[in-house]
Formats: sequence, structure tokens, C-alpha cells
Amino acid sequence: ARCAMVFVGNAACLRQPATEKKGQKKDHWERFLSMVEERGCLTETLPLICPRHPDIRPQIFKAGDIPLTRASICGSRCGAQMGCGTEGHVCSRPCHPDLPQFGHTARECLHFVQRAHARCQDEHKHTYEYECRKEDFLTKVCPFTESVICQQDPSHKLTRHCAESLSVVIATCAHPCTKELLCGHRCKRKCSETC
Repeated sequence: ARCAMVFVGNAACLRQPATEKKGQKKDHWERFLSMVEERGCLTETLPLICPRHPDIRPQIFKAGDIPLTRASICGSRCGAQMGCGTEGHVCSRPCHPDLPQFGHTARECLHFVQRAHARCQDEHKHTYEYECRKEDFLTKVCPFTESVICQQDPSHKLTRHCAESLSVVIATCAHPCTKELLCGHRCKRKCSETC
């Protein structure tokens, strides 16, 4: 139960005979303790029940045993399904109460996933590993690039982006031409242009 009335005290002390006042014996504590004891509710410990792991029931003997708000009640890993819905993506934090600051939304999922980029335009989709909570990564342009070498001049380093044809990238090399013309001057055109 989330609501309870808990009395903390020394039962033996409360059972000691009370002094009479105006001819009445004060035995209300004895009656109360007997009633609680008959119902099996008089214990030397305070049992806690974890809502996620009901089989684990720690017993509180002293005030120092009470878990703080952010502490795990049962000492287990939380294990609640994250809001992303991906199988196996469970909360890996110590077991915690269901409070807004301890949420399990998709934005709080720290697991990594590997997926083909949704906006990849290459024939073979590019696959990336990224944090599940950064799903918006897939809505951006595919970040794939690869280095290629110009066939006219191997010192020209070119970059091919996703969806660009390799032959087009090589055929449109924009580096300055390094050829020497018949007149002895250096060509002033781009590498991909005819001298």
C-alpha cells in the first residue's frame, strides 16, 4: 500500500502499567498493541516493497536503513521498458520511484542502435550507430562521405557525398590543372576541363 499509518516506539515500554488518574487505569496502549498484534501487524522491522520487484522486500531496522528519495528501494536495476519501445531498451539505472525526474521516455533512452539512414540516397543504404534518444539524426541529410583520388592527378583529393556518383565526382575535379601547356605556361583551367 502507498498509504499506511506506522507507529514507531517501544512496545514493552507502552505495555507497562500506567498510573491511575482519577480512578481510571490507562490501558489504551495495551488494548491497541494487543489488537495490532492479533492482526500480525506488530513487528520489529518496517517492511518495504519495491513496486517493480515485489519479490524483494527489504526490512528497515533503524532510520539509517531507510532509502533516500533517489536511492534504490530494493538494490536492483530498474529494468522498466524505455519509451522508445525498442526491445531490450530498458532502464539501467538503480531501481527508482516513478517520478517525472526519473522518467522512461524515448528521449531518455541511452542505448545505442544501428540503423540504415532514412534519407540515404545511395544504392546501398549507409548504416550508422547512434544513441536511440537522438532519433532526429535520421531526419537530417545522410552524413556519408568518402575520399576518392582524381584519375588525372593523384595529388587531388576529392570527397564523394551520399548519392553522388563516383564517376561524376572524378569527372568534375575542380582542383587547378597541373599540366604544362606547349607554350610553357601552366594551364589555368580546372583539372576536369580540357586544356
